[in-house]
Amino acid sequence: MSKYGAACDNLISAQCVTVDGRQVEASQNSNPDLLWAIRGGGGNFGIVTALEYQLHPVSEVSAGTLTFPGGRIPELLQVFAKLVKAAPDGMSVVGSVLPSEQGTRFQLIFLHCDDPRQGNELLRPLRALKPQEDSVRVESYLQAQEAAFLRAPVAHFQTDLFLPELTAGAMARITKATNDSQPNNKVFLVTLYGAISRVAVSDMAFALRQPGYEVDIVSTWSVPAESECDAMGQVSA
Repeated sequence: MSKYGAACDNLISAQCVTVDGRQVEASQNSNPDLLWAIRGGGGNFGIVTALEYQLHPVSEVSAGTLTFPGGRIPELLQVFAKLVKAAPDGMSVVGSVLPSEQGTRFQLIFLHCDDPRQGNELLRPLRALKPQEDSVRVESYLQAQEAAFLRAPVAHFQTDLFLPELTAGAMARITKATNDSQPNNKVFLVTLYGAISRVAVSDMAFALRQPGYEVDIVSTWSVPAESECDAMGQVSA
């Protein structure tokens, strides 16, 4: 997103079947109001049967995770916020706060699609804090994508909110909530900056263009009994 924008920013046209059964094209030259709406407006505009996207050449990337031992969340969140504040467009990062029996851990999910030397330089402040695991390496973009997404569906509940800034107060609340939480709960800090923040709010229905953080609160479970756990309420509080 930081380098090339959101998926909807790169949608050129779509073939749609409207609610009255008509087949129409949505593009800048044909039904531009429908194109505006489906780029971020959700459902209820019809059924999209084909999409045309603007693609971008991405070959090798620096990608992987840095995982830190428990007990250092406030310090690591501060370093993470400083990294994001100075981030170039070619870097995409997500911060993860992960409760565990060994204490709440911080994990940085990292992807850099420009010069690998620049990527290593960007990671220097975090590597200086001695991560427990460091899997960042140069690999193909396809490999990085495969590693980042689950291959099987997982029962989960997710909610989110937007923060324009990761303030000291927000860091303290995240730290307290996750310290009091169960291991099956996680907080993800999805960063919004770069190209995605340079699109005018009026250009399409997706209007979240302010730089900041999407804070995702996620709870997963594998057996029915775990779905009754009230830990999610503790995290969201």
